[in-house]
Amino acid sequence: MSHEITRYDYALVRDFTDQITESIGIERLYTDSNLLYPDALYNYSLSDYKVLIEFLQEELQQRGTPKTIHFLFVSSLSHLQGLYANLNENIYIVVNDKLDVRWQQFTIVKEICSAYVDHYQDEILKNTIYEDSDFLGSIEDAYKNIVAGTIQDGLKEGDLDSERFSVLLATELMIPQTYRYLTNNYLTQVDDQELTLNEVAKSLVIPELILKLYMSNYNFNN
Repeated sequence: MSHEITRYDYALVRDFTDQITESIGIERLYTDSNLLYPDALYNYSLSDYKVLIEFLQEELQQRGTPKTIHFLFVSSLSHLQGLYANLNENIYIVVNDKLDVRWQQFTIVKEICSAYVDHYQDEILKNTIYEDSDFLGSIEDAYKNIVAGTIQDGLKEGDLDSERFSVLLATELMIPQTYRYLTNNYLTQVDDQELTLNEVAKSLVIPELILKLYMSNYNFNN
């Protein structure tokens, strides 16, 4: 993808998702071995967020703006889930270490996505710090803004901003489209009260809230 982003919509979220998935490769990006929850339902989840870091570094290298990416887990973020800072030749992804492991992983992937999206806006070339003081509010707003009912229709009442775009991009990456049929089957069992939504979320190694918001705001089968 070589163009700059001029409009944030859900069709572009899917476009970015497909580009990242094709570049990294399905087999490298996802695994059916759930190391965090060995007894979880059979499903595919991200193999390791580090493959996304390698992808981002390769993208920046090809553009001629190489960056070293650092991770920091800190307890002094107060109400913040995480943030990323772009300082000189470095990108720092900072995560609140008080979060549970699924929220930590989602936050990391979301901040990686923020850096990747900003890369196409040339914002990553600046010395900036990105943080969201109302992370959960941003997540809820992102999904509420999917008003069309299906991904294919995109947004009909305004565009997403880059923060919410990154939330949705992270979600798409963490609920792989290639294996969506497995998740759909489990969600049917949730509707029949044979499984809980949290059991399905554990199989994806994703926070239950994210899956709930994601599936409730558009046609999940698309």
